[in-house]
Amino acid sequence: MTDFSATSGEPIIKVDKKDRIFVTTPFGLSTTISMLWRSDDGGRSYLPLGPPVLRDAVAGPGGGDSDVDFDDKDRVYFIDLWAGCVTVAVSEDGGNTFPSDRTSYVSCVSGETQG
Repeated sequence: MTDFSATSGEPIIKVDKKDRIFVTTPFGLSTTISMLWRSDDGGRSYLPLGPPVLRDAVAGPGGGDSDVDFDDKDRVYFIDLWAGCVTVAVSEDGGNTFPSDRTSYVSCVSGETQG
């Protein structure tokens, strides 16, 4: 249990090369967010990293499926999916921050989308 106040399901759990444990889970379509936590002590405690991607439910809701991954430069990638919308946020400080200039609304598909 990472957070008693955030009831959700379908967690994804991954460990980076520094043995930090990252847990992400969709918080629900009505909230439009997915959550992320990190443990630096083998899972004994978790630091809430919040929802790395905040969206307007009309422009592109979230909270459907989420995932987290890492690269060789210790960047943390957070991915959030809802139906036709996929967003990616990147952190270069172990997940402490996900700057808005490193957030990409990769694809939102609607009836008005072409291509």
